[in-house]
Amino acid sequence: MNKQGQNANQSGKEREKHIRSAMEQRGIEVKTWRKYEKLKDKSGEFWITNPPYKSIFEHDGESDGLYIKDSVHLLRLEQKNQNVAGSVDEKIPCMIENLREGKFPEPHMAFVIEGNGYKKGVVPWFKGKIDKYNKEMGMQQEAHFFTDADSFLEMFDEFRN
Repeated sequence: MNKQGQNANQSGKEREKHIRSAMEQRGIEVKTWRKYEKLKDKSGEFWITNPPYKSIFEHDGESDGLYIKDSVHLLRLEQKNQNVAGSVDEKIPCMIENLREGKFPEPHMAFVIEGNGYKKGVVPWFKGKIDKYNKEMGMQQEAHFFTDADSFLEMFDEFRN
């Protein structure tokens, strides 16, 4: 793996750790998808790491997180970070299509798009697509857009209450 790939991988692990720690501080049990699936008692609040979905290409994908309360899947999280020029911004249209095609079935979907390495116009384009999606869907499903994880966590606290 090249240096840029190593840095991106480390950055992703740090973001995941930040969210996981925040959920634990809120008294939410953090589990991997596999461990959650094996539970007999799924009552309570869970933050699930690496929850699966089928992409628009019918490939197996994993999101960054999934909030479940008493067995009800309520909110899914997709995070992307790009601090230097690269190809992450090319994944953003796929996230929109996965959303539009119902690949993320939860009633709330959160996208955190961090970093300043995206090509000019990518982040505003994505936010515009999210706004348009919300207008089309009405109250069936709501997508949330954030440019940092802490803003997501603020919304999450309001969402839980």
